[in-house]
Amino acid sequence: MVGDQGPTEGNPFEGIPFLNDLAKMFQSPGAVSWDTARQFAIQIATAGQSEDNPDPVERIRLEELTRVADLHVTDVTGLALSTTGRVVQLVPVTKATWAARTIDAWRPLLERLSQSLTSTADPAPDEADDPVTQLLQGFSTAFGPLLFGMQAGGMVGHLAARALGQYDLPIPRPPSDELAVVSSNLNEFGAAWDVPPDDLRLWLCVSELATHAVLSIPHVRSVIRQCCSAPSRAPSSGSCSPASKRCWPRWSATSTGWSTAWASASSGRTTC
Repeated sequence: MVGDQGPTEGNPFEGIPFLNDLAKMFQSPGAVSWDTARQFAIQIATAGQSEDNPDPVERIRLEELTRVADLHVTDVTGLALSTTGRVVQLVPVTKATWAARTIDAWRPLLERLSQSLTSTADPAPDEADDPVTQLLQGFSTAFGPLLFGMQAGGMVGHLAARALGQYDLPIPRPPSDELAVVSSNLNEFGAAWDVPPDDLRLWLCVSELATHAVLSIPHVRSVIRQCCSAPSRAPSSGSCSPASKRCWPRWSATSTGWSTAWASASSGRTTC
């Protein structure tokens, strides 16, 4: 069912009418099927249920508390919080909106990850013309973007179902002074742990603004992107990054160690 020359144009089912049409339907240009990733992310984040829009009162309270948090973070760190010259805002969003924004924000990272996972060594000379080898390679080429899109969407969807703010994972995003907060998750967390709503909102505002300020520093942003893009070459604990000529802080799982690491990274102090 596979010709002497094997499948062409990356379609392992060429020449088989039904499967050929099915393969073409699932094929996607590029390294990732972004439509699939977005659909999976939203489906998993919302569990297939419709969501209510965030309460306008929630937006008002976040705006008020953001001003308070802005003063504290600026006073303690001395860092500039804005990346565009506008006032930084924490905006309540739904789980679906958070998932869609995250897929778009992490697109360059996910593309590089997909390419690194799908890149394979050339087959041995005696296997290059093997129809079975060509079939398997064609299958990977045809369905790889779809399968990776499903995996990426599933990962982001599970994050969206639990995330409180934009930086639950401290990964740099495109410059923006609008930070997304999943208000439904925030309220559910506060109710489950019996935390006063405004106390929880203020803590989230301080955490999000501080992380946003640190990740906006060029050398910190550059090093973290390098680590995410090439995990195998990530700087080891306490090692120096050749690109930034700065020492990578020793990360600690404790809150004190985390704060110290952020402060060290933001100030450019070495810990080697």
